[in-house]
Amino acid sequence: MITILAPLFTVGVYILVAFLRGGGGGGALLILPIVALSLVTAGVSVYNYIDQRRQVQAEKESAEGAFTIALNRAEQRIGDLARSQWETRHANDPSLPESFGLIQGHNIRLWERRPTDNDFLHVRIGIGNHVSSTKVVLEASRETTLYTTRLNDAKDRHSLIKNVPRSVPLPAIGSFSIAGRQAIQAAQAFIWQIVTHHSPDEVRVVAFWPSSHDSHWQWLKSLPHTRSLQGEDSYRLLANSDFDATNPDDKRPEYLAQVMQEIERELVKRREQGGHKHGLSIPYLVILVDNATDLALQGTVAEVENTPLMQALLANGKDVGVSVICLVNDVAQIPSDCGAYLNLSESPQLVATTGHAPQGGTVFIQPDLVENDAQCTQNAEAMLNIPLPESLGSRDMPRKVDLFEMLNIADVATYDPAMRWELLPPPDDEHPSGLFPVPIGKIGPNEPMFLDLNEKKEGVHGMIAGTTGSGKSELLTTLLLGLAITHSPQR
Repeated sequence: MITILAPLFTVGVYILVAFLRGGGGGGALLILPIVALSLVTAGVSVYNYIDQRRQVQAEKESAEGAFTIALNRAEQRIGDLARSQWETRHANDPSLPESFGLIQGHNIRLWERRPTDNDFLHVRIGIGNHVSSTKVVLEASRETTLYTTRLNDAKDRHSLIKNVPRSVPLPAIGSFSIAGRQAIQAAQAFIWQIVTHHSPDEVRVVAFWPSSHDSHWQWLKSLPHTRSLQGEDSYRLLANSDFDATNPDDKRPEYLAQVMQEIERELVKRREQGGHKHGLSIPYLVILVDNATDLALQGTVAEVENTPLMQALLANGKDVGVSVICLVNDVAQIPSDCGAYLNLSESPQLVATTGHAPQGGTVFIQPDLVENDAQCTQNAEAMLNIPLPESLGSRDMPRKVDLFEMLNIADVATYDPAMRWELLPPPDDEHPSGLFPVPIGKIGPNEPMFLDLNEKKEGVHGMIAGTTGSGKSELLTTLLLGLAITHSPQR
């Protein structure tokens, strides 16, 4: 700008000087070349200034164009990664209709999750936004420019993956609650996600509900996941829970005490055995307690939830491989020990109190809901036709063992002891006393445990220890009877 103004200023000075001197035209003629030269210089400067502005603008537009192209390419790559995440999350956590399709078609993906998998018992509950696993890192800038603004806007646009499955990690949060008018439909979908992706050998479902909700939960009887932990076929891990504990004439529902006792025995066994496979107690127990009842029934169905056993499991169940799922009518009824809850009362939202949800622990979702009870019944019947894994029940410790079955005696009435005694081999180096091992129990559903009283084995002397009622006398009777059946009096 100075190069433009300087010549013009010079021209003005010469004209002023000529005017002040006045007189003859000789002086004006001398000034004219200088004025012309100054005007040319100013014109050239104006042209150069305009040309420079044009070049700067062109360079700016070129730089902005290159920036836009680079940003678009980067956003395209990030978008591709986002679509890949979206597809992967939907493939790993299929919708409820897709899960039903796996059951109906006996798809190979049924029961595919294992305790060693990172998503074991990460149970889908609906659709929502999720923080992208693609991290966009920007260099720190002290100035706010158009570029930094556009970069930050792009970073914000790609920070979330929208409309992807959201799940709750049961082994991490422990207990979980569902509150609201559609709690039952959401819980039905929740259970279906569990039994579709997890083997009954590794996850068992226990359920308590009021008799008024039989139509909502009767289909659970068809699931292999509700089998007794003891291998009993006479009942399932299911029971009604409504009764008046203050009324001695109001009897507890069928199987309620039996199922509660089985849970207690399983917990005792886990404490005794110690250690967990892959950091988890297997089979993992998911205990459903349906308290989402009419107001007239409230206070009668909460007995199960309020037992010392359930209170302990609500607080510390995840430490022994147990998660309690509570259904309630209102958020105010959610047990305080729940690690997370799904609130269906207003805008559906998942609230995790253990830090497993971003944005302050709250995520808004569109929950998965079962359409009707008939849908559950239909798919439960389809699951009846699915071949069970050969290992199903291999972790179940039997509570009742038949001695005659272990000794291969099919009919006691036709049993001939003399013939059995003749089958026993003579004494040898390993059994110099002539006593051979006899079965005294089982260490698995198909693996008997033997006791060998020879000196080189478990003999010659021994001690049986245990609390009152633990089975000391029964074990001693089993040992003596086993020896008498397999060994003659001469032995």
